[in-house]
Amino acid sequence: LPTGLEKPPQLGTYDGLTDPDEHIENIDVMLKYRGVKGAIKCKLFPTTLEGSHGL
Repeated sequence: LPTGLEKPPQLGTYDGLTDPDEHIENIDVMLKYRGVKGAIKCKLFPTTLEGSHGL
């Protein structure tokens, strides 16, 4: 894990009511800022989806 990511960051959640592209961009910016790359980003992303959007 990158330094400072010992505890996963608080990421916004997507509930299906807002723009999905904006959600992805916000998550991408947050994770880039924290130095998160590649597979770790892919593993963290589903945790930002609420309800059936996380399937």
